[in-house]
Amino acid sequence: MQRKFALEISNTFMAVSSDLGDSLNVHPTQKRPVGERLALLALKNTYHKNILADGPTIKSAFQKSKEIIVDFNNAKKLQTGDDKKLIGFEVMNEKGKIILPKAEIKNNKVILYLAKDEKIIKVLYAYQSFTRANLVNEAGLPASTFSYDLK
Repeated sequence: MQRKFALEISNTFMAVSSDLGDSLNVHPTQKRPVGERLALLALKNTYHKNILADGPTIKSAFQKSKEIIVDFNNAKKLQTGDDKKLIGFEVMNEKGKIILPKAEIKNNKVILYLAKDEKIIKVLYAYQSFTRANLVNEAGLPASTFSYDLK
């Protein structure tokens, strides 16, 4: 909802802090990185500096057989924030079942691999109450939680 409001209300922006959270405390204990991300947004949007201030946001996703290809805005170089395997993605099939696909970054897109060919209706990222999802862009800014309906 916060991201939706930031898109709808002029001069409103959102810094993602989910990667700084704790499983037992909704408020990030690491305040400095949150402040630095907010400062980037101010520099870009208020002071019109030509900088990257947002993490990756989903541009599109489509299914091709047993793969889901996910493309992002705000990312010339997708990577993981911890140099480990990509985590945090889920998909929902047409029966409403949540599936945890294998995920990797390939040609600056995220590829989700399904174990079998089935109709996927939704892609979810970091959609748990607490997550260690780790997708970031070249500036180290994290991707925001999302739910994306496939067409």
